[in-house]
Amino acid sequence: MKFKSTLVLAAAIALMTPGAAFANTHTTSDPLGDMSSVGSPVPTASMDITEFRTSYTSTRIKMRVQVAELNANEPYRVMVLALAPDGRAVVAYVMFDGYVQTTWMSEAYLPDGRIAAGDRLDCGDVDFAVNETNKTVTMWMPSQCLGTPRKIKAAALTRASVEGGDVSDSVDFSYDAPQFTGPWIKR
Repeated sequence: MKFKSTLVLAAAIALMTPGAAFANTHTTSDPLGDMSSVGSPVPTASMDITEFRTSYTSTRIKMRVQVAELNANEPYRVMVLALAPDGRAVVAYVMFDGYVQTTWMSEAYLPDGRIAAGDRLDCGDVDFAVNETNKTVTMWMPSQCLGTPRKIKAAALTRASVEGGDVSDSVDFSYDAPQFTGPWIKR
């Protein structure tokens, strides 16, 4: 009898748990030193992605980018993208130019091997957190921005300005095609 009441209690707690606890999550590890460069930048691990994690629920998409080095006082840009099966894509940015931190979210297009931002979206705000100690940048966006599809693909890109040029990295995205290379993540 005690076992049965414990089972009923566990089922009740599971039903009361917020939906985020049941999010589907995908994590991609990324090797150090796989960055691209523009100009002749000094060797650095600044904004070199080491891990990218996406969680997807019926209400939000959470994307966390972990990097090898993050100096929140130097210029950087983190961009995350989400793609629905119907081809609709959303891009969210957090950018620090050395003075002001800026975020925005817009429709995304993939012409000629590059990512182009379209119209700014009014489907809700992108929230973000920069944690210099954990070397993470986390962004949350409403899943309604993509029409709350059954599944999504996600990607992350970073860029840092360093002495001599810029360095950039990407995870689950290929500039060659251009295309998302990660798996579909169901909600």
